[in-house]
Parts: sequence; C-alpha cells; structure tokens
Amino acid sequence: MSRALIAGLAAAAAVGGPAQAQSSNNSVTLFARGHYEGPGRTITGPVRLPAPVTVKSVKIQGAAGWDLCSGNSFTGCRAYSQSDPSTVVSVRSVRPAGTISAERGRILPPGVLTAQSLRGHASEYFPAPVESGNRVAAQPGAATAFCKARGWGSAAHEDSEMVGGAASLADVLCVR
Repeated sequence: MSRALIAGLAAAAAVGGPAQAQSSNNSVTLFARGHYEGPGRTITGPVRLPAPVTVKSVKIQGAAGWDLCSGNSFTGCRAYSQSDPSTVVSVRSVRPAGTISAERGRILPPGVLTAQSLRGHASEYFPAPVESGNRVAAQPGAATAFCKARGWGSAAHEDSEMVGGAASLADVLCVR
C-alpha cells in the first residue's frame, strides 16, 4: 500500500472521532492497489483525511453504500453501492451514503435518512429526496411529481444515483 494512503488513513483514524469508533455491520475498505490487493484500511463511519489519498479498489461490507469524496468536507463525492475492484479516485473524506442531516450538516449513523433541503425564495434543492423515510425511485416524471407534492411547479434539474442496487433521485431542484 502506498505510504500516503497508510499515513492518511492512520491520521484519519486518530481524528475520526466517535463516529469512527461506532460498531457497524456496514464498512468500506480502501486499497491503494487494484483488485483488493495489498493492505487495506477499513472504515466504519464518516472520516476526514488530513491529505488526499489515491484509492484504486473499494470493498463494501453490508447493505449501505459509501461516498468517497475529493473534498475535505464531504464535497465532490462519488457514490459506491457495491465493491469495485478497479477504480481510481482521490479521496479526502469518506462517509456512509445518504447520511447528512438537515441539522447543521451533522453526520447521522448509516441508514438514517432525512428530508434535508435548502429552500430559497423561488426554489428548493433536495440532494437526496426522501418520502416516507425512503429514497424516491428514479422514474420518468418522479422529480416533477416530488416537487409538485411540495407545492412547487416543476423540477428544473434532477439526477439519479444507485442506492442499495436501485436508482434513486438525487440533486433535485424544484422551482415555481
């Protein structure tokens, strides 16, 4: 494993805080080499790395997906819902997917979803739309229906991401 990955992940373990120590059946192991070769570092909760590391394979245990982010504060994330033996991604922070709370960006335990949004005068943005505690399935017209159910006229933007093996709405922008 590269010295940078070992040093970065060791430092993350030291600064990971209580969330890093949580026991969970869900974890992600990051490898500096492809096909899960060489030593890996297993992460069970959100962590911020002190320096970027290059990850070349990702092994996921459990049903939860993971976000590997290029930004130190969980920005520029790439979602992984299953193991990937061959990838190249620069990582500065790692978190269980879909776990950001509307409460000051607080990280929640894996599997907890919230109805987080950012509302303005003429629009509202939903990074991970939720209905009845579940992610909204990505289907034709689903984003506009989601927006109309919240009093908006339509969806100006929508994307999708794989969550637990199913396509779910992501980054929905509702407008008048």
